Amino acid sequence: MNLSEITEKSPMRVLEKSINMGMGPGSLGVIMARAGVGKTACLVHIAIDRILLGKQVAHVSIDESSDRVRAWYQETARNLANYYGVSESQGGQEGPGIAGTLKSLVKSNIEGNSVILNYTKSTFSIERLKQSLKTLEEQLNFKPSMLVIDDVDFETVDRSFFEEAKQLAEDASLEIWFSARCFHEPKRMNERGIPYPCDKIDDLFDVIVMLKPNPPIITLQVLKGNGHSEGGIHLDPKTMLLKK
Repeated sequence: MNLSEITEKSPMRVLEKSINMGMGPGSLGVIMARAGVGKTACLVHIAIDRILLGKQVAHVSIDESSDRVRAWYQETARNLANYYGVSESQGGQEGPGIAGTLKSLVKSNIEGNSVILNYTKSTFSIERLKQSLKTLEEQLNFKPSMLVIDDVDFETVDRSFFEEAKQLAEDASLEIWFSARCFHEPKRMNERGIPYPCDKIDDLFDVIVMLKPNPPIITLQVLKGNGHSEGGIHLDPKTMLLKK
């Protein structure tokens, strides 16, 4: 098995079919879930999928150390290797091919294809992010096609923040994914079925998905997209990969 076979069988291919390829340059997407369900893990899966496809990704972390973010990527890469029946110590042609590549990507902090941008909640803004992206391009010749932005507080930031993010996505031809914490009993829900805290800004997003715990699985449900996913996508809660 090679990397192209891994990406072909990625949960992202199923999601892309469900949203009818609704994400791309200039698009905003958001993963909604209650605390602890797997928002960050899902964002990392999206990022690694793009990296394995040869894309450059910037992971924006708010009030989280780079070491912690790297740990997410390490764990996800191990889960991918195990999912496809390959261990890092496995011999033969297949083992080093897949596991070795994944391991080397993680070991170098996915060097050349990914960067981690750290901010605090008090200092993070879209304007500062634009400055960071400009510096990356000028000094490192690094121009990501995707941003994943983890841990934005959707309850406290106002609509203008996401309007600026949408403008950035369009101006820089970026695909931007966010994570948003929601609640077991949402404070409100709009007429389109989008719960708080995304109910008043859903027009700015091209894709909205919800992670719902449904033991022994987690269901990924598309709330907004160009397609649909009847019954949702079933994920293993330990790995956030497709449930076998």
